[in-house]
Amino acid sequence: MNQQRFPAIGMGTLTIHVPNGCNQSTLTLNDVLHAPAIGYTLVSLGALDKNGYHTSIGGSNLELFAPGGERVTRIPQTTCSLYRIKHMGESVHAIETISVMELHHHMGHITPASACTLVEKNLVTGIKLDPNSQETQCDACIFACTTHKPVPKLHVGPQAQHFGEEVHMDVWGLLPVTSKCGCRYSITFTDDATRYTVTYLLCTKAEALGVYKTFEVWVLTQQHCAAIKVLRSDCSGKYLSDAFDQHLKLAGTARRLTVHNTPQLNGVAKRLNHTLMERIQAFTHTSGLPKFLWGEALWHVMWLKNCTAMRALDGLMPHQALLGRAPDLSGLQLLGTTMWVHDTDGTKLDAHACEGHWLGFDTKLHAVMITPYLSRDTMYCYRHCQGILFIFLLPTSN
Repeated sequence: MNQQRFPAIGMGTLTIHVPNGCNQSTLTLNDVLHAPAIGYTLVSLGALDKNGYHTSIGGSNLELFAPGGERVTRIPQTTCSLYRIKHMGESVHAIETISVMELHHHMGHITPASACTLVEKNLVTGIKLDPNSQETQCDACIFACTTHKPVPKLHVGPQAQHFGEEVHMDVWGLLPVTSKCGCRYSITFTDDATRYTVTYLLCTKAEALGVYKTFEVWVLTQQHCAAIKVLRSDCSGKYLSDAFDQHLKLAGTARRLTVHNTPQLNGVAKRLNHTLMERIQAFTHTSGLPKFLWGEALWHVMWLKNCTAMRALDGLMPHQALLGRAPDLSGLQLLGTTMWVHDTDGTKLDAHACEGHWLGFDTKLHAVMITPYLSRDTMYCYRHCQGILFIFLLPTSN
């Protein structure tokens, strides 16, 4: 024996039916221990002997005699040399009556309705539901299964009609890989009326105010609007500094903050971050470019986003909504496409071309960005330099 113990949860009297030749007899056992973990009814011959019973074994049969001498049972030997009584159609466990909530707990905290269905439709056996039991509150489910109520998918207010009436701002990061220029964050500014997005790379979150001032100057200089009326962001500390508040106050810009831990209220910016991440991952996967070029991939994905029709604009593109003309996609290549670049820095005996990888457009310089190497050891530079970017002037119409 392995000395394993089985706990008993009760004691009582048990009457069992036993074979006795061609007939059956009843055997009443006293002081029986109820141990649900044991799937068989085990009868101790030693306990029967103390109660005056005696046994006789022979001829592949076990006979049990009552204290008065009459035979109670005759049990044939099995092929495993055991004396076992088989009760056909009977469960090895007694049917237990439990409440609805006890069944809910036993079944791993499934819904009480589902637990009741298992019993009512006879999908399980061995248990019976107490018809008087009621469904009550389960504290364990409250602690383990509580979720945030869904935020209604409703616009907090009507969509802005003119550029600058409302701008959505959000910081994306911390990125696990430093970009080529040493940044691990990015910040996006999306106009609510045109959905046109501008992005900047940041080394730290503390640069948010300075970058916002840069964006604000760009908006005013390009005469997209006279002033930014509303700036929407979350409640992160990087937006709530005294310097930031003072700048917005002097500029006459109202601040709208979302409820803490409720990014859904800043859905325009949050959905944009999700879209940008998916497209960057797709591009880096198909192109094989190193992850430290995520900044260049972000700029390209942002440019493509502004050139994509949007449902919020009734099929217009942000580029078209802001500038009033369709974007020029001539020269567009797949990110990471291998290209041959004319190199005039060498001597007459050196090769006049080098292999590079297309990284997208630089709209500020009206140029194409190409990286000749996939190494982090090179630096940004312009044409005629051996570095990360070769820039070639394009027509300024785009």
